Amino acid sequence: MKGIQYLMDTAGNKTAILIDLKNHDTRIDDILEDMFDLIACEKIKNEESIPFSKAVNTLFKKGKLSKAVHSKVMNKHV
Repeated sequence: MKGIQYLMDTAGNKTAILIDLKNHDTRIDDILEDMFDLIACEKIKNEESIPFSKAVNTLFKKGKLSKAVHSKVMNKHV
């Protein structure tokens, strides 16, 4: 990609990235947010997933969701 350079260690592993901001219209905070999202996705790509309804119910049981929010989310999900 134009304006993107990777720095590599002696073994050829990518260790850093250089972004020429003159070649990109996107603001730096948008670029960084996208990069962090990709890193987070990469870290969990092999983790077992759970159904959405189970995740919502677990959050509700732990007190992280109010009854109103839980009901609204579950009614939309069905």
